[in-house]
Amino acid sequence: MLHGYLSYIYDRLNEYIHEFCKMRLYIKFLLLFMTFSVKLVAQNYQALHGSDYAGSIAVGYNPSSILSSPLPWDVTLLGFQTKNYSNLYYIYKPVNAATGTPYATWFNNGEYERKIFNSSNLNLFNTRIKINRKLAISFGANIRSVTNAITSKYNYIDTITSSNSFLGVNFNNQPFKAKLLSSTWTELFGTLAKTVFESKETKLNLGVTMKVNRGISGIVFDEYDGRIDRVAFSSPPSYYFTQAELTYAYPHVLETWDPNSPLSSNLKNGFKQTDTGGSLDIGFEYMVKDPRNYFQFDETPNDDYIWKFSVSLMDLGFAQYRYGIQSAKTSGISPNAYGVKFENKFDASIQSMQTLTDTLKTMVNTFSKLSGRYQIYLPSRLVVNIDRKLTDYIFVNAEMSLNAASILYPGKYTLHEMNLFSITPRIENRNFGFYVPVSINHYGQTWMGAAIKAGPLLMGLHHMNLISAKRNLQNGGGYIALVISPYQVVKRVKSRGVKCPI
Repeated sequence: MLHGYLSYIYDRLNEYIHEFCKMRLYIKFLLLFMTFSVKLVAQNYQALHGSDYAGSIAVGYNPSSILSSPLPWDVTLLGFQTKNYSNLYYIYKPVNAATGTPYATWFNNGEYERKIFNSSNLNLFNTRIKINRKLAISFGANIRSVTNAITSKYNYIDTITSSNSFLGVNFNNQPFKAKLLSSTWTELFGTLAKTVFESKETKLNLGVTMKVNRGISGIVFDEYDGRIDRVAFSSPPSYYFTQAELTYAYPHVLETWDPNSPLSSNLKNGFKQTDTGGSLDIGFEYMVKDPRNYFQFDETPNDDYIWKFSVSLMDLGFAQYRYGIQSAKTSGISPNAYGVKFENKFDASIQSMQTLTDTLKTMVNTFSKLSGRYQIYLPSRLVVNIDRKLTDYIFVNAEMSLNAASILYPGKYTLHEMNLFSITPRIENRNFGFYVPVSINHYGQTWMGAAIKAGPLLMGLHHMNLISAKRNLQNGGGYIALVISPYQVVKRVKSRGVKCPI
């Protein structure tokens, strides 16, 4: 029995090596493409979008795509990705790892709008099961987080040492604006995908995902129409606010944290205080067969198409939170505060939300505590994807992602995603894959990434600057996933030798 098991493992290794060797020439061409493209400034992650081997990961861009996989099932045991962009600060690596400055962060000088974006998610036991060739389901759990922040144009110089000097160099940049939205939530999802039309030339799949979430943390900061003036005859110059509109909110769950209690108790009690939200994904996928092989779609091969078109609406919904006790909205500046130096009010003595609230009350015309519940709407978007099969191993995918939350929910707290347009050449089969996504994002940057799939392991980078750049390392990120799926038992070959063709 042991001999048979070892023999099976040996046969699987042989099969992997032979498959890799057959794909080696294609990999060389893709590496050559990367060599000529690596100087692009920036990108977005699209590695597995459009791939029949995306499996349960395909739920993240179109729920109908889970039906395209030729495998009967797969499970993403664990997957993690994070994507980040900012022009507020930069991170640079040392010139000499042994003697140079360690990785450090500095704020960028200049006069322009500052922006921050982060999107992270942890996938746990995302499972896809193909009931039959016309019906598939998927389910699992995720922890997700999205942060969007933007300011109006302002000038920053690294010689600035106080808030007064900062206001002075930005006197001509009024009115001031700054907005921050950050939402973190856990979700359980269930997906159903079904073939609704099939002929010998085409096939149409529809899919829908229902998600129930619990809001862990939702942060809101919105300041606009901020205006200042100079304190008369002050030397050095001092400034005070003459107008500002301000809203800030945080979730009640943060107030349940007890530093004297163990971590497990805090997490358990905090989760009980979270609120329930929900969201919906819906999409379709339309495949066109190779005219040389017109016949009914069969289980093997499932990727026998020349064109695959898909459209989806993703993350239609919200995460919900209860206002923390110090959450508030203010309007205007009290006449009593005119001429009061900014630094006299907002100094090192403010170390809690309570003292911030007490200080603001003395400065504004109206001050209103926020109570009840509030919603942060998820990054709803329209995703259009086109996949072209060139050979048995080579594919090209193109995708457009358009943010829609601000249109669907005007006047609400809405998040957005970073993706805009991506094109991804890839070579892959069931066991191996190599991907080079090149993307333009909503911040006008072009990123180039790379990913590799080897058996159950998928790993990659959103942006190759982590390898080639010396600064701006904050722009990019990476991902890793462990996906298990069934393997076909192959017949043992007579020859035990493994050779790659030259």
